[in-house]
Amino acid sequence: PASAGFTGYDAMPLALGNAYSVSGPSDWMVFYQIICPSAFTCNRANIYVTTTGSSTFKIAIYSGVLTDLPNTVKLGEDGTSSFTTPGIKTFELTEVSPGDLNLTKGQQLILGFYQTGGDKMLVYNGFSDANICIDTSNDTTFPTALNTLTGPTAAEAHRPCCTLFNA
Repeated sequence: PASAGFTGYDAMPLALGNAYSVSGPSDWMVFYQIICPSAFTCNRANIYVTTTGSSTFKIAIYSGVLTDLPNTVKLGEDGTSSFTTPGIKTFELTEVSPGDLNLTKGQQLILGFYQTGGDKMLVYNGFSDANICIDTSNDTTFPTALNTLTGPTAAEAHRPCCTLFNA
């Protein structure tokens, strides 16, 4: 159950971000580790995009840790979204069986982002560590568990800025 008054948090605050564009025509999928600070039902996510209308974006949320990919479970995701104007964009997260978007305090989560080349989204450029953030360029859909990604994964430093919330 959600805590009284707690309706979301900045997993990676927009204010920390710099515009980042996938180079070339390739797709980019990135996953990074977070910990839920308080119980709440997460059904929305915001990112900031600067857009020319040529990219598509997707977001997913998993339970688990990047150091144990076979035991990750997709909790929810948003379908493909394309935008024609820049700004903060809201994604509606839909629960995916057996997932549960009623998050608990201290729950280990992984945020997943997919973007096609062209447009930019705000990202924080941190240190590159596969225990915190990984990417792949061969996948276009979010798998049920992250050990079934088809492409090779690598440590990644770019973490998309995102706010998770309940609306």
